Amino acid sequence: MPKLILSDGKTLFSKMVDDIRATVDFSSVVTGAGATSNNITVPGAILGDFVFVAPLIDTQGLQLFGWVTEADKVKIRVVNNTGADVDLASAQYNIKVVRG
Repeated sequence: MPKLILSDGKTLFSKMVDDIRATVDFSSVVTGAGATSNNITVPGAILGDFVFVAPLIDTQGLQLFGWVTEADKVKIRVVNNTGADVDLASAQYNIKVVRG
């Protein structure tokens, strides 16, 4: 993976553990509720790491975040505060884990 060297000599994401793409199907998320994915395997992830999640679809205003649940496992959660039910199609999500 190419590294981006910053002006102070540090490397952006120099502590990155892994970078994967996973398919998740949240289906319908009613207003005021949320949904959580099953565990997604990310080799090397440990508790305390940062998890960055980027969907490859428009999430229609849903908030989303990821976290490490145990060694090598990450979950993604979406929360619907839009005021209307949202039915997301099954989609791929880019997941980057960076050592905390």
